[in-house]
Amino acid sequence: MILNAGLELLSAAVGVGFPVYKTFLLLELPTKTKRFIPVPFQSKDLEQEKYEKEKRQLLIYWSVYGCITAIERSFSSVLRWIPFLTPIKIVLWIWLLHPKTLGAEYIYEEYLKPFLTQYKTPIHKFLGAVGSKLSDDSLITKGWNIIRAFLSKLPAAEEVTDKSSDSKKD
Repeated sequence: MILNAGLELLSAAVGVGFPVYKTFLLLELPTKTKRFIPVPFQSKDLEQEKYEKEKRQLLIYWSVYGCITAIERSFSSVLRWIPFLTPIKIVLWIWLLHPKTLGAEYIYEEYLKPFLTQYKTPIHKFLGAVGSKLSDDSLITKGWNIIRAFLSKLPAAEEVTDKSSDSKKD
């Protein structure tokens, strides 16, 4: 149990923590001096081309990571029965991130990009329809009214306290 929790933490650190920090550095690098960035994370060459390549690799990683996480969440009831799933995920995150393997770029170029290219038009139409519905202020107002109506039916804090003190007196 403790080992599994530790492995989950390690998986999160490798799969999310490091890429988040690397993304932060890439976003801040053009505007910040090198003295704020730890030496192991400093780019040896600040050429624009290298910066753009690293940024592209991270964007690809986040796209692949998001797809893998969505699949994992969708099939979690089945996947939890796979032995050593967390160590497998740690190896996967390293493979996806490592500059020698460029696993995320492989997954993107071979699977994700062709899929998204093939279904670009219907996806775009769907997102446009959802976006227009979500931008409608009346939808937000209706949602807020539902929440307020639900909250108004809950007992006030004093009512709950009064009832619990009444039951103690009996």
